[in-house]
Amino acid sequence: MTEIVKRWMPVDEISKYLGGRTDAVCRWIDKQAMFAYRVGRLWGFEKVAVNDWVKAGKASEHGKRILTKNE
Repeated sequence: MTEIVKRWMPVDEISKYLGGRTDAVCRWIDKQAMFAYRVGRLWGFEKVAVNDWVKAGKASEHGKRILTKNE
């Protein structure tokens, strides 16, 4: 049987995926409960969990704007 390995995305990669900046992703973790795992000083993200978080409207709670590529 083949084991499926989940790939954790680092902050810079998830910020590119979302079209934003890395400092904004770090604020989302702190202020808006963005789903992430921390190992030492590094954060890891599951793409599926981040997609669910965005779809649930968590990125824009409390009047915050969703990131754009120009920010």
